[in-house]
Amino acid sequence: MRASMVCCSDESMDIKSTVFLSDTPVNHYPAKCNTCSFPDIDNIPYPYYLIKKKIFSGIEIHLADLGNLLVSSRVKGIIEQLFPGQCLFHSTFIEGTLIHTDWWLAVIKIKIVSGEVKDEIPRCHCCGTSLYAHPGTQYKYWYFDVDIEYDIVKSENWHSMSTKNWLDSWISRDTFLSVRFIELLKRLKVKGIDQYFYSKNIKLLDEEKKWVNNVLLSLNEDLITPKVKHIAREEIEWLKEIITQFNSIEIKGEFTSKFKIKSNEIIDTLSCISKNILLDNEKEIELVPLKDWALNIGINSTQLKFISFCFDPYGNSWAFDATDSDLSIYIYNHEYNDYELIHSTIIEFLKTFWLK
Repeated sequence: MRASMVCCSDESMDIKSTVFLSDTPVNHYPAKCNTCSFPDIDNIPYPYYLIKKKIFSGIEIHLADLGNLLVSSRVKGIIEQLFPGQCLFHSTFIEGTLIHTDWWLAVIKIKIVSGEVKDEIPRCHCCGTSLYAHPGTQYKYWYFDVDIEYDIVKSENWHSMSTKNWLDSWISRDTFLSVRFIELLKRLKVKGIDQYFYSKNIKLLDEEKKWVNNVLLSLNEDLITPKVKHIAREEIEWLKEIITQFNSIEIKGEFTSKFKIKSNEIIDTLSCISKNILLDNEKEIELVPLKDWALNIGINSTQLKFISFCFDPYGNSWAFDATDSDLSIYIYNHEYNDYELIHSTIIEFLKTFWLK
């Protein structure tokens, strides 16, 4: 069965902010070797934490630390119906609490070898683990496409961003989904991951198309259609109350005048702020006044209406889709010049900063 590596946004719900090459997992993995400190990467911490400010909505599947997946209840049900026994599911919790999140950790049970570290890379004299393993320069080979017996697998091998010490950059493992499962997720409008850019498995084979069509006819009805969350009246009132705590001014019609796009009550409320508001001190994310909002950063499109209204000092921004009444939120990554959906409503996004 053909399978491809999958990828997602650089923002991870279980990895703390990146500082240069140093990613830090929010969960603790005990050392498997006391000499080199290499962790037991098959150990699943309990409770399994997610970072509150990074708990996404609007997507239903995302890569988790060390090659596993974070999935919605709908995707959990799809996997359980179609691929029983291929994943173990664990509840997830807001960091430092026992408050459940809506996400499930899907621990992938089947492992494959998708790459191998070069012989000359130094090893720990006690456990034999390589001290670093950059896949681009320190692997003998690294596969993006594989043939497998199962639809969901992860790599047994690991790799690091650092070329000198895995401790400088944490470690990763690769996640592979069958091509037919990737297509099924697309057909079911499950958002959050993509087939790896360099995959050669682009066109579906006839048997893969047949499998997808048959599954769509046999899936339980509650797994076919995503549950859509809409902004409630009380959430709009909550936002208005928050905004009044900051220096605000009443502005009418300026959003429409600036962007030639119809406004709504939420946009009008956010347009009232008169100075930058710091949302996240660690990541230096700021909500800025209307005069600094920008349309379609990095893209040339008359169809998309992405309004960037929050920025960090590194060239990234957070934009709402002005064509969506719920103002779904996308993060713009300046390095890749692309947008990734992270929240289905602007309220869900703002609550990650303002709802304690």
